[in-house]
Amino acid sequence: FKPTKKKFLQSTLNSLLVQIQIQDIVIDKKMDLNLPDIFCDPYVMQEVFENLFINALQAIGEQKGQVLTIESREVSINDVKKINVLVKNTGSQIASGNEDKIFMPFFTTKASGSGLGLAIAKKVIEQHGGVIRAGSSNESAQPSTFFEIELPCGI
Repeated sequence: FKPTKKKFLQSTLNSLLVQIQIQDIVIDKKMDLNLPDIFCDPYVMQEVFENLFINALQAIGEQKGQVLTIESREVSINDVKKINVLVKNTGSQIASGNEDKIFMPFFTTKASGSGLGLAIAKKVIEQHGGVIRAGSSNESAQPSTFFEIELPCGI
């Protein structure tokens, strides 16, 4: 691994802009552009975010006007600096009982797909010293799903 400031979120988002426009999805970006370096394999990390964004687009499906929120910021947890990334979409929720299954290899609720994407994403994040969490909410009667990632900052 090497320290990098590669803009994973923005470059991944750019690669999916046509699909986002086709689906009429609103993008809500709150990305800190001055984040510190992280030690990572930039290509593998970009694959993680691509997987999360594609999952969100698939979960939204044909529902027009849904929102894909992408936030990044530096946080301090027990005096340790980390990068926090939130990927959240409206229009879908993780089915009750599946919260603990979604990161298991070969688990899928889709008609097609291997069920490996989130399992691989979790493994990559953990190999980089980070954690990934997922959940759903129904605030304001608007269903949503989120993935939150914490990665250690480079030294």
